[in-house]
Amino acid sequence: MAVVAAAVSALGSASSTAQPLNFRIETSSADFTPLHSYVAGEVGHEVMFFCGISGMGMHGVLQNGTEIGFPTTVFSDEAHLFDLETNELFSGSIGHLPDAVREALRVTNAASVQFGHTLYIYGGYGPNLAGDDWHTRDSVTAVDLDAVRVALRDGDPLPASAFQVTQCDACQVTGARIVRMGDSFVLFGGANFAGDYGRKATETFFEQYAIKAHIIDAAISMTAPVETYEQTNFSPPTGIFDPLRRRDMNALPATLPNSEGAPTPGFVIPGGVFRGGFGAWETPMSYSDGDDAIVHHTTFTQRMNQYECPAVSLYDETTGENRFILFSGLSSHTWDGEQFVPIVGGLFNIPWTTEITQIRMEGDVFVEELVVGAMPLPTTNADLVLNPALPTNEHGQVLLNRLPANEVLLGRVFGGLRAAASGVSPATFPSTGIYDVYVVFGVRGDVNRDGVVNAQDLALLLGAWGQSGDDVGLSDLNGDGVVNSQDLAILLSYWGNNTPG
Repeated sequence: MAVVAAAVSALGSASSTAQPLNFRIETSSADFTPLHSYVAGEVGHEVMFFCGISGMGMHGVLQNGTEIGFPTTVFSDEAHLFDLETNELFSGSIGHLPDAVREALRVTNAASVQFGHTLYIYGGYGPNLAGDDWHTRDSVTAVDLDAVRVALRDGDPLPASAFQVTQCDACQVTGARIVRMGDSFVLFGGANFAGDYGRKATETFFEQYAIKAHIIDAAISMTAPVETYEQTNFSPPTGIFDPLRRRDMNALPATLPNSEGAPTPGFVIPGGVFRGGFGAWETPMSYSDGDDAIVHHTTFTQRMNQYECPAVSLYDETTGENRFILFSGLSSHTWDGEQFVPIVGGLFNIPWTTEITQIRMEGDVFVEELVVGAMPLPTTNADLVLNPALPTNEHGQVLLNRLPANEVLLGRVFGGLRAAASGVSPATFPSTGIYDVYVVFGVRGDVNRDGVVNAQDLALLLGAWGQSGDDVGLSDLNGDGVVNSQDLAILLSYWGNNTPG
């Protein structure tokens, strides 16, 4: 199947007429463990982490040909559980597990998807257990999260029966991304590395981009794609400017109109590397489940946060718009407070940046990119784990129109690859920190979303008085699940407010 170029025009950075999102980032008092480039699964209010790097920051872009780029000692040899309610962290070794399981888990930049209480881990790059060979795994590892959860909480050894490793040719990628669309999901992009990254100048080193997007139906098989999209419309079809030739990008769920205009689960791909071998991709891609092609949006320019970073997708059921929030990282532009400034030098001069950006779609058109905040430190290779109390659709988008008219905890960013400062080539490290991410949609206290807090909002709140559960609507301003005097006090405290944030 093909990729097509979108023949629509779109704006770059512009002033938005849509209700704004405002973010506040707090450094949590809770501690994590030094870890980046991991995968995570969730059971209720508990999050479990596997794979990743625990012993170093960013690998060198230019290696001298003698130093090992990814020493065996830097790979995580543990699984972790974090309780979102109590802030407790539980850890357990994977060192006793069968060699095939341990080797499948000692990787960086794997992809993952969760169905029920099973996490499926795809590919990833790392050394063998002997430490004399580095390669990209051609496997899918199914993890029984319930069994892992019990063992970690009880302090028992992780049971080998909780991990099932299956060979998968299509899954031999690192830096790929997965987005779920109902019972199916996409395994997008990535590359196959063989050999040590650091010694590629002096030893045999193999790197081949996948240049594919596999659609996999979990009801049929977790390893055999039912559809594969490949680049066929551009010349050269497998060249370095192929829009599917991406790795280490962001990939997010979306709700997009299908060929008949009906809202349909899909995905977007903002950014990725390396375009032309040296630069970041600035033209996003999108897909609506069941489409004949993946759309390459050649008329829209994404200026920041092209590298994998904490991210979230939000959807407004009333307007049909999608918003994709990217929480800092590595960018092809910087922000001077008024405009985006392009960098020069490509791969060797890409700066770390703290800016949080919002990319907005109306229907199937990318319309703008805005700077909407900043992180305390630039952060990549980490997940934003959503607050489980938030309203979401079945494919993981936060529902904007159902958020209360007040500040809420959006989620938490665990660890990650952090830079000590913005700029080119700062010191980097695997973080032990947790960022708590708060968001306000529009004006606080504005229950009817008309931009001002007044008698109309009061009437709506009083009309919902005493309601609980799914009936609270936007009147539950403190998010405790019931409309009562606490919500009334919040609304009155914002009386007359017409300032977003």
